[in-house]
Amino acid sequence: MSIFQFFLVFFIQDDGDCPSFRRRVSCDVSLENIEFTPARVSKAIKQTKNKSSLDPNGFSSALLKKLGSPLCVLFSFAFNSGDIPDDWRLSNIMPIFKKGPSAACSS
Repeated sequence: MSIFQFFLVFFIQDDGDCPSFRRRVSCDVSLENIEFTPARVSKAIKQTKNKSSLDPNGFSSALLKKLGSPLCVLFSFAFNSGDIPDDWRLSNIMPIFKKGPSAACSS
């Protein structure tokens, strides 16, 4: 048995059926009326925890807090142009073990 065949049993085949989701914001909110302002970007960044460790891209939260206005310009340009960088579409999701048995899904 190859390693591919071993892990294949853990994945499901995509049937193409998209589940329905209820709307979580009011009907007057749409992508056309989102505005990035330095104050709003700075407020969102200030809510992040201060930590000295770096993210996967090598940035610290302290650096991001100093870049409120330039980030606002960058976000506005990318959002208004409709051209979102491919790297922004990727994410690293890592489970963090907290307590209890490490094999338990609830840990």
